[in-house]
Amino acid sequence: MLSTSVKKKLLQPILNQKLMKTILLSLLTLLCLINFSISSTAQVATPKQKKGKWGLLYENKKVVDFIYDEINRDNISGSFLARKGDQWGVFNLTGDQIIPCQYASVEHWNSGYYIVSQQGKYGLYQITQTSKAQLPLIYDDIKKSTEERGVLMVTYNGKTGRMYSDKNIIFSDAGKAGLMTVEGTTLIPFEYESIEYYRKGVYKLKQDNKCGFYKVGEDNEIPECRYEDIDRCSSKDPNLKVKVDGKYGLVDEDDNTVLAFEYDSIRCAQKEFYYLLKDGKHAWFDAQKPDNKPVLKYDNIDHIKRKGLTGTVKLNGKWVTLKEGVVNTSAERVEFTNPESRAYFIDCDNLSPEDASEMSCADKKMLEFIYGNVNYPTVARENGIEGMVVISFVVSPQGEVSDAEVIREIGGGCGKEAKKLVEGMPKWVLPAEQDGQKVWMRFNLPVRFMLTN
Repeated sequence: MLSTSVKKKLLQPILNQKLMKTILLSLLTLLCLINFSISSTAQVATPKQKKGKWGLLYENKKVVDFIYDEINRDNISGSFLARKGDQWGVFNLTGDQIIPCQYASVEHWNSGYYIVSQQGKYGLYQITQTSKAQLPLIYDDIKKSTEERGVLMVTYNGKTGRMYSDKNIIFSDAGKAGLMTVEGTTLIPFEYESIEYYRKGVYKLKQDNKCGFYKVGEDNEIPECRYEDIDRCSSKDPNLKVKVDGKYGLVDEDDNTVLAFEYDSIRCAQKEFYYLLKDGKHAWFDAQKPDNKPVLKYDNIDHIKRKGLTGTVKLNGKWVTLKEGVVNTSAERVEFTNPESRAYFIDCDNLSPEDASEMSCADKKMLEFIYGNVNYPTVARENGIEGMVVISFVVSPQGEVSDAEVIREIGGGCGKEAKKLVEGMPKWVLPAEQDGQKVWMRFNLPVRFMLTN
């Protein structure tokens, strides 16, 4: 069996460390969104059968007549899908009908929308707090994507496209792409090499190896593709990274310049907060305070928080802490959140870069520890409290867990339970490393508490 040090050296040339680090940290976050199946005390309607027909009872009273051949609970939306003959409809949790029983098929998509079909054509049925409406049934097929969560695959006149949460559809045909609304109105003609969804109402366009972006609006014209590249930070960030003449800058969704095009790279740290690199020096930039011009003085940046300007930076060849924008060279310890080599909960013989796109063995073990030891607090269960708790903690160079604190709470004892869980973790076997040295690493661990009926 190879030693830990030999294994790590063998892994390094196979896969770029920074890429592997990003993938695995993202996996850790996703893996720890644990769902707990606990019986809820909340009152909901109950399907009952009488003389071969189904109905719904709510608080022991009949709210839906026993006239249906089938009533099934949808596990995602919590609504009830009812069939009468070959026609389907939908009832909500308390037995109110929200979609009439007149469709050949009904399937929940996302909040407020169902996929419906009638006479071989598909469309969406929209439900809001004040209204219900069937959108045009004009599509040959609509089904949920198996590759992208929350995306629908739509077939229309022989073309297949993707519908996103803003209800617009990107179609591709014969090497060209266009954009259409769910009602069938063309927003962008089929003239572009590709169209990519960025965030609600914002799309990246590519034509003649140049990029542009389009913001959906009543009077918005389709812009010229004039950038070498465009990239987004997150769906919540209103700014876009763009490349002009080999240099990067920032623009907003109205194509106004936020940061000049003069940087070798731009990394996204938080919403509207970025790390910049130019001529070998690093700086931070807060787009919410554009008058604070970037100062290129750091050798590297591990992380900086906008609030309080605290973090870890490399200055004059040494990693140091930052507080209120001032360097502290005498801090007792320097904590990393993005080290070259992350800490691992457990060492696995089968840990391999080839498996980076899958759950790593170490993260599976972390998942098993959390799922096997956490308890849903009684107070939270009895009061219907659910949601996500986030615990921040540090793994020392010796692999010991310390300084656990609740940084996101939902009440009912959930934060206390998650903190107790982290504090009871065994020693991590592979500490983080930076520049060949074992270092402190801080983790933010999300734990989701969810009640299911």
